[in-house]
Amino acid sequence: MARKSVSIALTLVILCCSGRNEPAQTPVESENKRYVDAEGGLRMRASADAAGEIIVVIPTSSEVLVIEESGNDISIGGKKGKWTKVRFEGHSGWVFGGFLSLAPKPTWSLKGAKLEEVDFDNCESAGIRNVLHFEDETRVKYSSDPNWSESHEILGKYQQNGSNTIKIRWTSETLYQATSDYERKPYLTRAAFPDMVSLTRCDCGDTLAICGERGSSFGRFKKMGRTRQS
Repeated sequence: MARKSVSIALTLVILCCSGRNEPAQTPVESENKRYVDAEGGLRMRASADAAGEIIVVIPTSSEVLVIEESGNDISIGGKKGKWTKVRFEGHSGWVFGGFLSLAPKPTWSLKGAKLEEVDFDNCESAGIRNVLHFEDETRVKYSSDPNWSESHEILGKYQQNGSNTIKIRWTSETLYQATSDYERKPYLTRAAFPDMVSLTRCDCGDTLAICGERGSSFGRFKKMGRTRQS
């Protein structure tokens, strides 16, 4: 019995320790989503090297599922990464991981866009002149209809996360009151909503539109004019 126990223990040690000197290919514990960030698309190859047979070219911003990584970091086209095995639309193969990102690259930009509030159901004018103005890459301003006896402007910072989501953190709010000569006069500035709010791209015919929470209420905004957005 003692000999059997020793034999079993040795077998377990051998099984546990075998394969330590083999070259590493790192399996991913669970398939992770990544997004292609390569101008003109990313070549999927049959082997983990630049000379491998091309299986398919994956379009920019496409979602792929990572299966495993191979070897050490290398540099291609100014990017660093490992050869990475991915799955895309029924194909499996190797791509250079330096051209994969955790979030999709935006295919449309809000920079400079002015969007007016519209009816949530049909995207037609809501009869009010509430406007969201994305002033540059980070600053956003919400202005309520200036024809109201009391109106307001809210300033904030935004991030365009991926292709369809916008996160806004409002920082300050200024209240205005209409004067007898139809001008607006600011009478109070205060801190705005403390929580991050979220907007998403949504369907509104052939114009850029975003929907969701802008403060304590929900609305739909579309780009002024009829400029088609890709």
